[in-house]
Amino acid sequence: MLSRQSATQGFILAGIYNLVGILGFTQFFTDRTLMENDPIVFSWLGQIAIILWGLAYLSVARSFWNVPYLVVVFCLEKMLYAGAWLYWLATTPEKLDVLAGQSMLMFCFFASYGFGDFLFGLFFLIAAVNSFKGRYH
Repeated sequence: MLSRQSATQGFILAGIYNLVGILGFTQFFTDRTLMENDPIVFSWLGQIAIILWGLAYLSVARSFWNVPYLVVVFCLEKMLYAGAWLYWLATTPEKLDVLAGQSMLMFCFFASYGFGDFLFGLFFLIAAVNSFKGRYH
């Protein structure tokens, strides 16, 4: 079972993952590599949305058990991003090859970010199920 303290830390980590992921890899929106390689997910609006999702995770970190349906939405959102990542990998593998030659940091980001989203999606699912079962009260 996931303890309330561990789950709270998971929400904080998920928020940091989103915030640092976007702000760090875009160098505070000055590097357009994410946008150029996946303009659907990482458009300027997409980047802002990712930050807002991260802030949403942080906003409920200490009370998530009171909003289990919202945590289900977080799970679905993370699975959507993981699916978009898999689609990008399957349909544009040549971009990953180009990134490998240009920037190992960006290559690693594009090669892995969706796996992190998938893991956080599973985490949100577990937290939601435990909340529905009243395990955090």
